[in-house]
Amino acid sequence: MINLGALTAPQNKSDMVGPGYVLEIALAAGLDHDSSMTFHVRVAENGTAWLPEIGQVQLAGLEEVQAEEHIAAMLVQKGLYQRPTVGVHIERRPTNSITVVGAVKNPGTQQVARSASYLGAVIVAAGGFTDKAETKIHITRLNREPRTVEVDLSDENQRSIASEYLDDGSVITVDKRDLPPVHVQGLVTKPGEVDFPTNRPFRLTNAISAAGGESNDMADSVLIQRRLPDGHGVVLIRASLAEAMENGQENLTLAPGDAVRVERTTSTFGWDLVKRVGVNLGGTLPLVP
Repeated sequence: MINLGALTAPQNKSDMVGPGYVLEIALAAGLDHDSSMTFHVRVAENGTAWLPEIGQVQLAGLEEVQAEEHIAAMLVQKGLYQRPTVGVHIERRPTNSITVVGAVKNPGTQQVARSASYLGAVIVAAGGFTDKAETKIHITRLNREPRTVEVDLSDENQRSIASEYLDDGSVITVDKRDLPPVHVQGLVTKPGEVDFPTNRPFRLTNAISAAGGESNDMADSVLIQRRLPDGHGVVLIRASLAEAMENGQENLTLAPGDAVRVERTTSTFGWDLVKRVGVNLGGTLPLVP
């Protein structure tokens, strides 16, 4: 499992004004005025905003309370108000459009606050990684000369790259790990292929549950066919469903590409026979003691 918490980003105060912010500013008069006004301003890229009667005011880098005090001081300095009451509210924060594709739950273009435009926040906005997410990602930055870098999130030496700021228009590609599925056959409700997860151990009972469970109440004997690592030959492993459910050590860990067959036995044949006889007799024969 990829740890999003490891993708640290600089701490940013969410109430600090910055370029591109839209502010709602309310001015209430002092002793010499009986009027008030409310207006909206956008902070320019140089960090200033134009305010009526005052002109250009540097606001970037200030928290809301600090901006209120700064504007009030300028009003007094210019002789416009004696004791003004100023309210500053951040109405809208600018965002970066970051596109996330690959092994995330909600791929697409995400709108992320500029102050939080880092990999961890972007992946969270995209719903997080899927079970098939690889640890390798590709980051493409388009604001300057387009360039793509590959980062392995499992490598602590590369996490500093993953923690770099993501400019508007960046593209994140999360590699998808395609492991061979497990093939489940025999006495199961839904025989066929079962996806092999990449973020947790996949055990015998997990595979049987993914295939809909046993189709015969007496099913117990399981044969697992596994290819040798060199690709030449196979090894056969026998297991018991009853023991796997009772004892964790008997609940074998499967490998990608394993073939699992829940076998027919004398017990399963007898159970099928009893059910057929019960049906033929109109259900009058008790099937369970």
